[in-house]
Amino acid sequence: MGLAACFQAQSDQPVPQPPVTSRGSSGGSRGRGGTGSGTAGGASAGGASSSGSGPGGSSSGGASSGSGGSSGSGSTGTSGGSSGGSTGAQACGGGSLAFATRFLDLGTNQAITGLTVTAYGIDGLAVPGAVGTTDQSGQATICNPAGQEVYFGLEGQGYPPSYTEDFVQTGPLTQTSSVLLISTSDLPAVQVLLQEPLVATDSIVVAVVDVEDASSPCKAQIPGWTFSLLAADGGALPPGPDGGSPFATVYMNATGIPDPALRATSTQGAALLYNVDPANGAVELVGVNGNADAGACPPLVAPVRVTGRSVVSSGSITFDAIELP
Repeated sequence: MGLAACFQAQSDQPVPQPPVTSRGSSGGSRGRGGTGSGTAGGASAGGASSSGSGPGGSSSGGASSGSGGSSGSGSTGTSGGSSGGSTGAQACGGGSLAFATRFLDLGTNQAITGLTVTAYGIDGLAVPGAVGTTDQSGQATICNPAGQEVYFGLEGQGYPPSYTEDFVQTGPLTQTSSVLLISTSDLPAVQVLLQEPLVATDSIVVAVVDVEDASSPCKAQIPGWTFSLLAADGGALPPGPDGGSPFATVYMNATGIPDPALRATSTQGAALLYNVDPANGAVELVGVNGNADAGACPPLVAPVRVTGRSVVSSGSITFDAIELP
């Protein structure tokens, strides 16, 4: 199985984009961008109870406010490209906003039914009433509190911990693209494609750059991005084992296969940042647009604004997407 499936659904499905923020910046100046954290699975993501705590909890707190780089702040969307959706989601009451999205299994491309999607605040506590369960089509609708920073925890049998990056919703949203989750049974196939051994207890961050409209001239700017990770407060991550790098990075070639020779994104716009120590609690994805005219394609910011903070936990897979106009 090639990793292209991580970033592209069936030919009749839009390219999936996980929660996304970009710290995108045109000339390499660092813009605050988020990391979307949809990790494979969510057994550790709590239930609907407001007292339940997500894996980030207070230890991952201190969300930094994603203010955006010279080319603009982070893109919209959480796990699937929220900006690619319409604003026709069902109404929610009490000052809440509907967020509707669909979840598919990476290996089978089939709808995931019975997946619990719970919104958590930056304190790691479940937001009362902000929970949904996927139906037979894999779709769930969550009523999020307007203007509050939250992230989704995903809980489903056969999936490791899964989250989206933190975001603030400013309007109702129905995503037209789907979120692909990697099941526990598919993780060995991912391992085969990586040069360095995958530490099972560490986290993986999947970073993707995509466009809202396939005909957009910004599609030409998908290649040429570089990614890195910072601590949630914007500082450097602690060194890895033996004082080495705190994570490994590999970019995907045009066919969606990891290519250690690449130093930036190909037309796939994707990379894996893996062996991230879950003791960090939360991280930020830094995406730098290396194209000369990067300022012409600033990441999208509505109706969902990502804040630049993403929870990581043991064995989790975080999906971070940067969406261009």
